[in-house]
Amino acid sequence: MEAARNGQLYRWKPFGKYKDEMSPHQAIVFNLDNECTYIMGANGNKHSNLMFDQKTLKPMASMPAEKTFFAYVYFDHVIYTFGGYDAYDKVQIAGCEYYDCRKDEWFNSEA
Repeated sequence: MEAARNGQLYRWKPFGKYKDEMSPHQAIVFNLDNECTYIMGANGNKHSNLMFDQKTLKPMASMPAEKTFFAYVYFDHVIYTFGGYDAYDKVQIAGCEYYDCRKDEWFNSEA
């Protein structure tokens, strides 16, 4: 994939050691408390929760269910995800799950 800016041609390339395709429907969540970025969501790819700490891309605890197009909010070391679509059946999801960044653990709000 290539992009042009200011007359220059730039070629996109994968970063990190992951060579499989990343879902275009993943959410990018910035964690300002420890200056890292989370890449969340899945659509058939291996990792549904990755953390980028400005040096490496590290797989974290996987989301309980693969989903795409969800809303999210980061607050006090917790990432809340709302709704979205099931990655396989493409039906809307009404639930909320949240991820504790300190514990590297997911929780379902309906439990």
